[in-house]
Amino acid sequence: MSCFRTRGLKRLVTLKRVHPHSTQDLDEISNGFDRDAHPKLNPNVAERAGQIAALYKSTSWRVTRPLRDVGRIWRKIRDVRVVVARLLQHVPLSVLAKSVLRVLRNEGLRGLKARVRQQHYLATQALAIDAPDTFDGAELVGPLPSAEVARSLEIDYSVSVPFSFAEIPSFKCGKVAAIIHLYYEDLASEFRSYLSNVPVDLDVYISTTDAFKATAIECAFAGWNKGSVEVRVVPNRGRDIAPKLVSFSDVYGRYDYVLHMHGKRSDHANVLSPWRHFLLESLLGTPQVVTSVLYAFEQNPNLGMIAAQHFEPMRHWMIWGGQFPDCTKTRGKWGSR
Repeated sequence: MSCFRTRGLKRLVTLKRVHPHSTQDLDEISNGFDRDAHPKLNPNVAERAGQIAALYKSTSWRVTRPLRDVGRIWRKIRDVRVVVARLLQHVPLSVLAKSVLRVLRNEGLRGLKARVRQQHYLATQALAIDAPDTFDGAELVGPLPSAEVARSLEIDYSVSVPFSFAEIPSFKCGKVAAIIHLYYEDLASEFRSYLSNVPVDLDVYISTTDAFKATAIECAFAGWNKGSVEVRVVPNRGRDIAPKLVSFSDVYGRYDYVLHMHGKRSDHANVLSPWRHFLLESLLGTPQVVTSVLYAFEQNPNLGMIAAQHFEPMRHWMIWGGQFPDCTKTRGKWGSR
């Protein structure tokens, strides 16, 4: 789910929802906003920077550094033990030793570390979302999988919302629409509740897969007083992407900002059940959150898209995989490099 400017995408920012009374500000968006244009934020940013600097210079931080170093080393040893235990379930120790030596000879220590990280993930995180263990005995020395699209958590900064305004600003906002794909029509009331947090007029466009679902959705949105509601029946193909890009291609030119939403359900794994709620809370959780999103667009003309931070259980599954060649071919058809 995301909100974007219809007339150009120059910069992407991710959001993370925090408690309304949090003191977190716009520290993480320094590359996207001109801080001189936000004088009310500068004292808070300076105070926070001073607190962090004082922490790093404190005696307790310096004294406990050896403990932190030992902890990091221990975690690495533990991770290697997990990987070795998994591999020994599939291959004899002699074969594993030969594979390690081959990787060291061909790719060096860096290549071996990359493969250990890959194996550690397969042995731990993949199990959390019921991913099958497809080890075939050769993956330790075979080609590494495509690089992740998502940045690692340690460097994947995002902006906290809602912004901690001293007072809610007044600003001019362009025309806004929401484009939603709802395969599960029973989610319509939930989406209407979140959309009611948008503090400006909002036209709603919803796609679904048959006439019965369309009728149920229209009933759920009956009496919507922020704008128009249009429900379209589309083929059950292309998940939510085809309806957004194809079925509603005639909509985008009428609006300045468009919110993309998807009635996502992941019943096959309990760990994924909060995914939809996480995305909705990040973008539409309160009127203050939505005001922060619209304010960010209005203040920064170079900002093209705002999306929720990655849902953590899915971070390592955001990879190109076998789709990269097709995406490259499509990009060429668009004239993009």
